[in-house]
Amino acid sequence: MRSIFISRARGLLLAAASLLLLGLEPPPSAAQAVAPADAGKTATASAPGAASGPGAAATISFEREEFQVPTRPIEDCALAFSANDQFLAVIGGGGARYTGEPGQNLREPGQILGESGRLRIWGMGKDKPDVAYISVPRGGASVAISPDGRRVAWSNGGGEIWLREVGGAELLHENLRSPAQVALSADGKLLVAATQGRRLQTWDALTGKPAVAYRGGVVHFSWIGFSPDGKYLVGGGESPEEPLAAVWRVGKPQPQNKLKGNPVPVEFASISPDSKTLATSGRNSILLWDLATGEKRSQTDNTDATVTRIQFSPDGALLASAGDNKNDGVVTLWDAATGKVVGTLAGHGRDVRALAFTHDGKTLATGGGDGSVRLWDVASRKQTALLQGSEKTPPEAEGALPALLAVAYAPDGSSVATADEDGQVNVYGMSPPRLLRSWNAHADAAAALAYSPDGKTLVSGGYDKAIKFWNPQTGELIRSLSGHKGWVLSLAFSHDGQTLASGSYDRSIRLWNVADGVERKQLAGHKATVRSLEFSHDDRLLASASADQTVRLWDTASGQQQATLSGHGVVVRSVAFSSDDRLLASGGEDQTIKLWNVGTHDLRATLSGHKDVVSAVAFAQQTLVSAGWDRTIRTWDVDSQQMRSNNMVSPNVTRIVALSLTADGRRMVSGSDQGLSLWKPAAVGSQATASFGPYTAPPRSAAFSPDGKSLAVAAGGAEETDFYLYDRATAAEKYHVTFPGTVRSIAFAPAGDLLALGSADRQLLLVDAASGRELASLEKDRTEVDPERPGMLAGEVVFSPDGKLLAAASLDQSIHIYDVEHRTLAQTLSGHPSRVFSIAFSPDQKQLVSGGAGNTAIIWDLTDGTRRYSLPTQQGGYFGVAWSPDGKLLATGCGTGVCNLWHAETGTPLRTFTSELGAVTQVRFSPDGKLLAVAGAGRLVRMLDVATGEPVRTYSCNTGAVFCLRFSPDGKSFVTTGGDGKANVWPVLPPEPK
Repeated sequence: MRSIFISRARGLLLAAASLLLLGLEPPPSAAQAVAPADAGKTATASAPGAASGPGAAATISFEREEFQVPTRPIEDCALAFSANDQFLAVIGGGGARYTGEPGQNLREPGQILGESGRLRIWGMGKDKPDVAYISVPRGGASVAISPDGRRVAWSNGGGEIWLREVGGAELLHENLRSPAQVALSADGKLLVAATQGRRLQTWDALTGKPAVAYRGGVVHFSWIGFSPDGKYLVGGGESPEEPLAAVWRVGKPQPQNKLKGNPVPVEFASISPDSKTLATSGRNSILLWDLATGEKRSQTDNTDATVTRIQFSPDGALLASAGDNKNDGVVTLWDAATGKVVGTLAGHGRDVRALAFTHDGKTLATGGGDGSVRLWDVASRKQTALLQGSEKTPPEAEGALPALLAVAYAPDGSSVATADEDGQVNVYGMSPPRLLRSWNAHADAAAALAYSPDGKTLVSGGYDKAIKFWNPQTGELIRSLSGHKGWVLSLAFSHDGQTLASGSYDRSIRLWNVADGVERKQLAGHKATVRSLEFSHDDRLLASASADQTVRLWDTASGQQQATLSGHGVVVRSVAFSSDDRLLASGGEDQTIKLWNVGTHDLRATLSGHKDVVSAVAFAQQTLVSAGWDRTIRTWDVDSQQMRSNNMVSPNVTRIVALSLTADGRRMVSGSDQGLSLWKPAAVGSQATASFGPYTAPPRSAAFSPDGKSLAVAAGGAEETDFYLYDRATAAEKYHVTFPGTVRSIAFAPAGDLLALGSADRQLLLVDAASGRELASLEKDRTEVDPERPGMLAGEVVFSPDGKLLAAASLDQSIHIYDVEHRTLAQTLSGHPSRVFSIAFSPDQKQLVSGGAGNTAIIWDLTDGTRRYSLPTQQGGYFGVAWSPDGKLLATGCGTGVCNLWHAETGTPLRTFTSELGAVTQVRFSPDGKLLAVAGAGRLVRMLDVATGEPVRTYSCNTGAVFCLRFSPDGKSFVTTGGDGKANVWPVLPPEPK
């Protein structure tokens, strides 16, 4: 079993992956250079217009498992039960904090980042799972659910609010431009949200149509709510005069009264079940007010911390409260009549941020900063259920969360261990993923881990200079070793399990006898920290990587150094032996991987492609796996020295710090600042049947003719595009013409007589398919007739199924639809907040779906040009959309690597795939509708079974980013264009054997 790790991972947040590859500028290939030792020889390539040889043979890659193990929980901030108590809505905000790098001031340590949160709706009946899961951009702020559980409203930290049917259509989506709260009336008929300008806006919750606006003296609303009897609306917050709350009669826009004398801003409040009393937070107490008059009645005894959450029980007898003490995680129960404490509920690892009673008053739900949702029996004060999170989530330090420094997969794959900078060791079970046990292992950071080959012992090393042996089943300490004079940063077991090697900041390597803990040898020679260690499979050699810029080979029997391998010129982070011990791989801070011949000590090749530090390398058979601070996991074919896959873990990850494989190489885990990702091997598919190019400029788009006999390819530079038409049977070039501008998209008309070309220079061309002759420039003609109208920067172009209409996605935030016969603009669809990149007609051509950079996808009714509905806001934007051939499904791909299937009629989410392909820019249904092809920023194309959502085959297209993907009309092949400058045609193969 291998484990590769690095030291403290406190670093600058890397910028999100560039969207230039989405049609704005050509991105670099994901792997540009493979420089062998005899560099200088250049590979030959066929000229444009000729089909080159087939693609590379299949090799092993890895794909991420469906589940993940987050080690940094999303912090829950709001809860709401439906009136029948059958559903619980939970909304959470992104909880990661920037921890800072010494000497850097781009962000203050402890600052909350604008990451995605999530909305989850749980079924509360016996054995009922959660019934909905929705990503919330910029973190959730508040949530409300209708009494019947059929509609849910929520808001985020960016001021956006939504109202939608659970599993159904969106009723309302508004952007209020400031943080907002939402609430539903007790009968579920009215929705209210706080807006700018001292105003509360209401909507009809059944239709989403605006209703009365309420005005008052509160400037920044922190809490809003309806009274249970439906007569009052209350908003609390602060004003220039003093902190207060205002009370309105429902239907009357001016306040009935204002509550004055609250000592702090009213961040939270609760209305009694009889609608007579309002409870608000004071500095260290709860204040009770007459709702009708605004007069203060009483207040509770002082608490140890400022009250931030309050909730009346349904019978009005109790008040539940939580405070701002970050780490106590305690809920206090008060007698509402006397103001005396009658009980406490303790269990959360951090502050409690959300409270909600069931309507029968028997259960209290709580959500906290530790990411857990807990249910409590109010009478017994006992916890009855843990809906999410862990019982052993440790309290987190103020402003900084512990960084994960090392991971280790148990040899049998049953568990994964992690070590972090707080000195904690955690063991997670894998079926299902859950925290099994956690213990404080070191007085300072725990920086290294290794499982013994039999899996019975887990060893950790730390900044406290200690090496400790643990029973991973119990967390019991077996033995502690001392001797190093600096941090212990690397550990490795010999394959026979008899020897442990340790590397340290003190520049030494020590070999220990596992049976009794006696030090056998010290290996001296490195001039700086020893970062990584690995034994050869026969245990005769030990490889070490060091900050002294070298890799060294040691004879384990004599302790003598055999070779010093120099070539990185920077810190070397990791080493790994191939399965036959003939090759040694090393990864360094120069962003490269070097392959060394173990017998001759010569440099065999340098593998380039990572865009930041290569933090870990490992072998799985003849496949080399690497991880980097560029947030990618890459696989390489050792024989050809070519990259075969490039998978981004997550856009939210700052850097990947560790890799570990099971002993058989069939499972892999990666560790990052956002947690653990689990990976399984996937055979990566087949050979290209034809390859066209390379071209002098990136091939942006390709398309099959409707009869499947021709292939069109557009390769565009900054000023002009080379356009080719090929005969598929012979790969012969039919013609080659040049057009001005960068053509981003091409499409054949259904009759096959016309081609449409969408260009970046405000051109939308119609071309005769037989000759390549330009017939019309639709944009040029339109703007000359009406110069006042803005020109279009064409994105995707697509003909309607009957060929009478041509639609073009535009970078001017609209979709332009043309009458093909009359060459005139028939319709303009406007409503996207940003650039539109992708469009698709419904098969009956009555509707059109569009996706864009503004995190939105819109379904349009083409009979009147109105918006039917919008899909939920998707962080990363919708950059690929497709309509299934039967018209029942929509597919979307987004910039965060997520692909979704939706019910086309209602917009109901049906299935979510995490593609691990980087930004997903291409989603295409096969002609029979049974397969969905997904591609984008990575080097892979993944075929998914539409019925089950299971991946059926993965293709290594070896093209860098995939710019374009299209199925042939018969569905037996598909074409891709990409960063290698070629257009490749691939066979659609049967599913991979399980």
